Amino acid sequence: MAIGTGPRRSSTLTSTSGVYVPWLVVGYEARTSNAASTLCPVMVGRVRELAQLQQAWQAGGQMLVVRGRAGIGKSRLVREFADWVRTAGGTVLAGRCSPTAGDVPFRPLREALLAAARVGLAPSSRLTAFRPVLGSLVPEWSGEHAGGLTAG
Repeated sequence: MAIGTGPRRSSTLTSTSGVYVPWLVVGYEARTSNAASTLCPVMVGRVRELAQLQQAWQAGGQMLVVRGRAGIGKSRLVREFADWVRTAGGTVLAGRCSPTAGDVPFRPLREALLAAARVGLAPSSRLTAFRPVLGSLVPEWSGEHAGGLTAG
């Protein structure tokens, strides 16, 4: 999940098991588990959806939401896509929702942006007007603390 600049487009990808909406990946994800070592080395049945996500990422300026019933491979699809983005030279930001953290506004977005700040990324000058809001989510990005590398 991330904030990006440029035109916003929305397209819907459909499959027999769910609907996928493209998004722009522009950040960093810290690996916290060794799930890849326990997964089948080949993703099964999601080649078309993965290709659609890759095309959407290459087009840029989009936001993705992957949704569907439990157990249909959403996490695996997103993991494969994130690995592909990293291999292509992109950066992946990840934020998680939690039923126990329902009282934390924008938790997934804040978690993703804090991870970006930890690796030295900061909003570009094109987002100057949004610094006060971004600073409320990531204190390092407010006012005089807004140094660092730009994310685009």
